[in-house]
Amino acid sequence: MKKTGFILTLAFLLALNGVCYGGQKNKKDINVDTQTEEIQSNEELAQNLSNNASAKFYGGNISGAIADLDSAIQAVSNNPKYFLNRGYIKHVIGDLNGALNDYNSAISISPNYAYAYNNRGVLKVSLNDTEGAMADYEKALTINPKYADVYYNRGNLRYMLDDNQGALEDYDNAIKFNPKDSDAYNNRGVVKKRMNFNVGALSDYSQAIALNPKDSIAHANRGHLKKLYFDNEGAAIDLDQAVALAENQAFIKNVKPLLSNERYIAAIPSVKYAKNITNEQKPAQAEERIAQASPQTNNIKPVNNQKPKAQTAVKSSENTGN
Repeated sequence: MKKTGFILTLAFLLALNGVCYGGQKNKKDINVDTQTEEIQSNEELAQNLSNNASAKFYGGNISGAIADLDSAIQAVSNNPKYFLNRGYIKHVIGDLNGALNDYNSAISISPNYAYAYNNRGVLKVSLNDTEGAMADYEKALTINPKYADVYYNRGNLRYMLDDNQGALEDYDNAIKFNPKDSDAYNNRGVVKKRMNFNVGALSDYSQAIALNPKDSIAHANRGHLKKLYFDNEGAAIDLDQAVALAENQAFIKNVKPLLSNERYIAAIPSVKYAKNITNEQKPAQAEERIAQASPQTNNIKPVNNQKPKAQTAVKSSENTGN
């Protein structure tokens, strides 16, 4: 991990002082050297603990991951990434108050930390604070206007609030800044279907499937739409594929009624957590795109092993009456 500019500058100034003093350092200089070494030691300790926490999280040792991040924060209390990571883990295990406190701390330390605003926005949706969530998404986009996952998350929120045009515009931007996001295509298709733009919806479902052939929700959505257009053969193929790909029995139960001519449409995936971590993996089932800070600079989507799919998406389903 890179040392802070303060540490680098301080080391440089000490080197200059060493030359001025002919290589001799007084007691005050030695104290400064000692403090610098302690800061560097704490940074290295915290970084190692953060790395261990990531490994434990991906290995399923949630309590161990949180404990390591607790220790990292104790060693270095002014690094927003550690609060963001701990908040993410608390978020996905359902400790919403603990997650909120950590996201608040990350923002307090770094007021322009877009990831923290994104995650806090996702959390506020879970707490039914839609106004607060919208404000956090807008703040994140003010900081980073190309943050694709925030457009995705805000699009989901606008969909929830029946703002179809706003949701459509957000999904357009999510796709613009991340053209390989199959979920954004699926969600945009759902909004277009709601707005009776059925040809566009069919195209988006097909693109979602092209990007992710194992997307059971997109197959179900496309199958439903094909059935409305009396393409019974094409609908049957998509719906059979949706059932075969479904990750849980609840989804299969929702898809099967359509095979009996009952009404069904899959909902958009819930929000995604955008996150940065050492290994690029996805949790098996997650609902939001949450940003998690990594000891490295890469930003990846979260590990989807829980259902609340941050940058990272398990998808729910619902009946819409269509």
